[in-house]
Amino acid sequence: MKDLEHITENLNGVFEDAYHSLTGNLLRHGLSTDASWLYSPPHSRQFGNKLQIFLQTHLPTWFTWSISERMSQPNYYAKGKLPVKISLQIRVISSMILSVFSGATIVVPIVIMSFNSSRNKSLITVSAAVALFGFVLAAVVKASSETVFIATATYAAVLVVFVGASGTGSG
Repeated sequence: MKDLEHITENLNGVFEDAYHSLTGNLLRHGLSTDASWLYSPPHSRQFGNKLQIFLQTHLPTWFTWSISERMSQPNYYAKGKLPVKISLQIRVISSMILSVFSGATIVVPIVIMSFNSSRNKSLITVSAAVALFGFVLAAVVKASSETVFIATATYAAVLVVFVGASGTGSG
């Protein structure tokens, strides 16, 4: 176990340097530089969703690294590299952001349709909100076509039910 700890703490950087040296030599000789099959440094592996990875890269390292991972990879932590695992703090923050955003996708159109309600205004609001929702799913979240279709149809149904239940007059 002590040998494994020694390798983890002291030799990971050696493997990384050898990997970069190899890819540099391959590039200088005009050969393929895809040597990821040989070695992939821990800090280059990205786990989690895109929001979690974004938060990891933009928040301070002391906040994004868990205590156990700091202890297991002190060299990478000292160099300011990304951790391999998503820390609890990052998972909580990303969940809160997604919760606020998903709640706002329903609440904001309903609030807009509640003031000076008219059927035309409600239908325009629903159309714009559904189009924006579908765009965010397809372009930003990069969900699959089936997921975008199902989620957008469900979202539109919820908003249309509100339009029908609100009993707005024409005009």
